[in-house]
Amino acid sequence: MLYASALPFSLLKNPFFRRFCWRLSNSKVAGYVPPTYNRMRTTLLEQEKAHINVLLQPFRDSWKKRGVSLCSDGWGDRQKRPLINVMAASGGNSMFIKSFDTSGNIKDFDYVASLFLNVIDQEGADKVVQIITDNAANFKAAGLSIEAKYPHIFWTPCVVHSLNLALKSICEPTVNSNHFENCKWISTLISDCDEITMFILNHGKALTLFQKHSNHMLVKTAETHFASHVIMAQRLLLVKTSLEKTVLDPNWKTFRKTNLEFKADHVKECVISDRWWDKLEYFIGFTSPIYNMIRLGDTDTPCLHLIYDMWDTMIEEVREKVFKEEGVDLKMGESSFFNGIQHILEARWNKSNTPLHCMAHSLVPKYYIQTWLESGSGIVPRVAPNEARRFLLIGPSALKKCFQIQMI
Repeated sequence: MLYASALPFSLLKNPFFRRFCWRLSNSKVAGYVPPTYNRMRTTLLEQEKAHINVLLQPFRDSWKKRGVSLCSDGWGDRQKRPLINVMAASGGNSMFIKSFDTSGNIKDFDYVASLFLNVIDQEGADKVVQIITDNAANFKAAGLSIEAKYPHIFWTPCVVHSLNLALKSICEPTVNSNHFENCKWISTLISDCDEITMFILNHGKALTLFQKHSNHMLVKTAETHFASHVIMAQRLLLVKTSLEKTVLDPNWKTFRKTNLEFKADHVKECVISDRWWDKLEYFIGFTSPIYNMIRLGDTDTPCLHLIYDMWDTMIEEVREKVFKEEGVDLKMGESSFFNGIQHILEARWNKSNTPLHCMAHSLVPKYYIQTWLESGSGIVPRVAPNEARRFLLIGPSALKKCFQIQMI
């Protein structure tokens, strides 16, 4: 069956397939006939769907007490159809709710809001605490429209997407931006990383030489992957020795007889330059706190109550990395480069934080304990949430809205 149908061998690891085989081998059902194609795609499919809904019902019932967050994002299937998926998350668990095929529709805020309202009405508006989307203008406008209709529901921009946009601003600064002069060297460095990766992966001779010296593969940048620039740079640093052996291999000289000579020489110039590797290590060093926060936030573990502290800690760690590299005193020194990065990070945070983040932060007992308050090593001392300036500035109306949410 596996060979004839070209099924993947990973099917043998599937626990349901193994249980299926076990049941067959231990049963005495004479004349058993597998289900037909039409029955599999109609009757049995509906039965399985009903069975799954029964298994998920206790999870749905818990939303009355815990509340639920609706998470949505635009995507595309294998047929290139534009989709908007909606997931539900509560208590550390998540489940798929619905997928909308938006083919032939203009995805403006009215249309997107109507899709969200469809799901909210289906699941019950009294159970929904927030809608989490990316920072696209249509999703933002749709979220604000829903907030106007249901004042107790928050629109919350995805923190991971906000961090990824901040990283993109650092790695690809625009000419008119205030931080262009400070970050343009990063843009050049990322361009070199991309050129090295693409040259080796896109040319058979270079790839063969690289594979002879390395057991790892290079990683391309991908718009749909968070922090792809950092991941690509980390992989290059991991295979540094292999890259050096590749460009110093005698067969690398054969590129001089082709029209690829200029690109091959540039790749070699970067790889054998100690100063270039120093810049790469510096870039990975001060972006690692941002990348680590992206990894912590991009999980199924509830972390809304940790976002404030994670963001503050991340900026402080970036400051330490930059000041240490520049040899500047951590408490009294100044760095124009860090000021530019800090401006980018804080601008993104100011666009994405909500009173819900502040309320969740204020309900964590850990942030009131004296040992935690005294354990901070940054320039700004730690303060309890009720004494923080940001907590006092969110306003009584926002706090009232937070308190209206049913919380356990």
